[in-house]
Amino acid sequence: YAQGKVGSGFDVSAAVYGSHVYTRFSKTIIHPFLESLSSANEGEALQLTGTLSRDLVRLVDDSDRAWDCTVHPVALPPGL
Repeated sequence: YAQGKVGSGFDVSAAVYGSHVYTRFSKTIIHPFLESLSSANEGEALQLTGTLSRDLVRLVDDSDRAWDCTVHPVALPPGL
């Protein structure tokens, strides 16, 4: 979110899963959190305190299975 937009998440996914086919998550999953973060830190340095910290943990924890990205392993044929 450093450039004011959300990336695809592929870099993190590749670091976790290695070679794979990746389908990006829906932007709507993190949009409410980013809106809260923007309004709470308007014109200020980024700070995660209280409610924002709990909201971030809930978002990353994904207990409601909101993250809709897909990951399918892929590999080259042996000997190639």
